[in-house]
Amino acid sequence: YGFFKAPSLRNVALTAPYMHNGSLRTLQEVMEFYNSRTANPGRWKVTDYPDTVNHESLGDLKLNEQQLADLVALMDAFTDRTLLDMSAQQLFPKALASTPSSESKQLYFPGWTHRLHPAFPSPILDTPTR
Repeated sequence: YGFFKAPSLRNVALTAPYMHNGSLRTLQEVMEFYNSRTANPGRWKVTDYPDTVNHESLGDLKLNEQQLADLVALMDAFTDRTLLDMSAQQLFPKALASTPSSESKQLYFPGWTHRLHPAFPSPILDTPTR
């Protein structure tokens, strides 16, 4: 009881409400919860499983308003807003017209070869079969 798998932060700004029970409406509230849960217990509801609450590393982070805003902005940066413009039948977001094609890009590391390329040295593939 009281344990939950932590989801990815990808597109987190689009997945409100937050927490396992949907009790927090915004990312700002989530940050405030983790910042002040222990320091300001009257603001937050009591958990059903108090023995599972981490009081050592969460609940009194002592972050200021700017630091909280920065964390919310960081999480918002993990959000792909092109998903909001997609139709239900569209599998992938459309690339911007200014996005170069994959074919036009050169490898950043010219000597690097992808592991699936035939020229890539592979101990498995280079071992003679018996």
